[in-house]
Amino acid sequence: MPILAWLNPSGVDAARAIADRVDIAVGSVEELRQLIADAAPLAAGRVRVHLHMDTGMSRGGVPLADWVELLRLARSGLGRIEVVGVMGHLPCADAADPALNAPAVLRMRQARDAVLRAGFGPLLVHLAATSGTLTDPATHFDLVRVGAGLVGIDPSETVPLRGAARLTASVVHSSVVAAGTAVGYGGAFVTERATRLSVVGVGYADGIPRELLAGASVAIDGVRCPIVGRVSMDQIVVDTGGLSVPRGATAVVFGPEGGAVPSVHEWARWAGSIPHTILTGVGSRVERAIA
Repeated sequence: MPILAWLNPSGVDAARAIADRVDIAVGSVEELRQLIADAAPLAAGRVRVHLHMDTGMSRGGVPLADWVELLRLARSGLGRIEVVGVMGHLPCADAADPALNAPAVLRMRQARDAVLRAGFGPLLVHLAATSGTLTDPATHFDLVRVGAGLVGIDPSETVPLRGAARLTASVVHSSVVAAGTAVGYGGAFVTERATRLSVVGVGYADGIPRELLAGASVAIDGVRCPIVGRVSMDQIVVDTGGLSVPRGATAVVFGPEGGAVPSVHEWARWAGSIPHTILTGVGSRVERAIA
């Protein structure tokens, strides 16, 4: 299975790509021209290239009007590059409606056929990411690019997947407060009753969205505890009600367990966003571990 690099802003280390067997996606005539020039001085080897065609997103990829020039240039660089793939993207795959995917599928077939007629092949043709993979076989071609699905996210929300990510943080302070106690910056939340509060050492610098709907919570000892007050840079306050929580206890921000543990999909709803932003927003100072 190839490793594919794309979104290269200022050229590619052609020698390194050849040595490490990394395929390079090119999304414009200019990119391909530069890659051929960068590969020209090399004594041996060819850079494996995937031609990235615009299949309807106008978000990178070679537009239809430039395909003839792209293929002419690719033929001229045959000694330095090897065209091994053609790729595109689905603009509307999250809708889980094959009819909406049909224009991109047609454009991908046209691109494949044009590249084959130009004398290149065999080719790896790929168009679908997670949503297309799960909902529309017509988008599959030779391989699919499952990204969000690997961590349990189906952007189309049609296929239940098990989450593969868990975010935890430690309780750093707990207290008992009276009714009428203001919590956090600006006193944006005021307790309506006597209760227990715990401070959890995670905040917006760690990926907790600052603007959250009511109900956003964490789980502590199997109990869902709502966040109260504003999210701070490196801490949140949760109302634990009658639960006495010692310092050092673990709060589960999100995870795949279900029950009291919030899911990444719930966090996306609380943040008015999508699950992808919750996972990719987890800050660099959060320690990572693979279970």
